[in-house]
Amino acid sequence: MEISAYLWVKNSVYLLAIMENMYNDIWSQFLSALKSSVESENLDVLSSAWESVTNRTSYYKENLFPKISSCLGLEYTNKEFLTIDAAFYKRGSGNYPVPIVLIESENNASTTENEVYKLCFFNAPLKVLFICCDWDENIKLQFTKDYWDFILNDFTEVNKLAGVFAVIIAQWDENGLRFNSFAYGENGLPLNLQDEVFCLYK
Repeated sequence: MEISAYLWVKNSVYLLAIMENMYNDIWSQFLSALKSSVESENLDVLSSAWESVTNRTSYYKENLFPKISSCLGLEYTNKEFLTIDAAFYKRGSGNYPVPIVLIESENNASTTENEVYKLCFFNAPLKVLFICCDWDENIKLQFTKDYWDFILNDFTEVNKLAGVFAVIIAQWDENGLRFNSFAYGENGLPLNLQDEVFCLYK
């Protein structure tokens, strides 16, 4: 009995390690697809997208997200998926769409509590929150240390976070378009991954 319990624990730890690597892989692939999709875009299109909140949301849903989904080999829907803004999915043998990436987009970074809480509800290898704000070391420290910790901590305390929870920060200024990112693992702690930063200069 003790040997069986030991093997069960050992196998469980092994499977958890495999799942963690899978989650990190999908996050890395997502970032790579985001980078290539934005870099291949016409700068006039990006400039137009950042002229208004409505333009940016339309650009995300009708242009950027479909490109990223295609790069990942996933189907895409921009119909709000169980109140989620967008979903990338695979179909199972029963033809049901199984979410792989769930996305919320919020233009006002100071009102993202509901989006974070909503994404934590769902079981998917990757959940991504797109926000738009000025980004510097002070904002980075605020967001990665204190901003959503109480939500993530509650989920990890009572249950767990399923997959990677990631944040993409889009910033358009006089220099051009910049994307920053950070992510959390299933334990609610920041992943030991270097922030991915890329810029498209005017």
